[in-house]
Amino acid sequence: MSKWLPIAPWKPIAGSGQKVAFTATNAQSTSVGAQTHAVLLAATQDCHVEIGSNPVATTTSCFIKGGTAPIPLACNTGDKVGVVQDSAAGNLFITELTH
Repeated sequence: MSKWLPIAPWKPIAGSGQKVAFTATNAQSTSVGAQTHAVLLAATQDCHVEIGSNPVATTTSCFIKGGTAPIPLACNTGDKVGVVQDSAAGNLFITELTH
């Protein structure tokens, strides 16, 4: 059984923020750091995301509603976030989180 990590309390990792512009073609973030256990995602437009070592987001991937509260999602060290637009281009803001 994998180790269970609670949602809170998460702590942002200083200097870890990324901004990824997305369109109808999959875009990827850079790899997250060694202390990262989750990412906080916020989007300016509706989009879809995948998390993994070489993620390819499609319109059936996890949906993120643009302009709403950020969403924390678990990840592994070295993972990237793949993102693609739902119907309009925008930006995905990624903050790495640790405990």
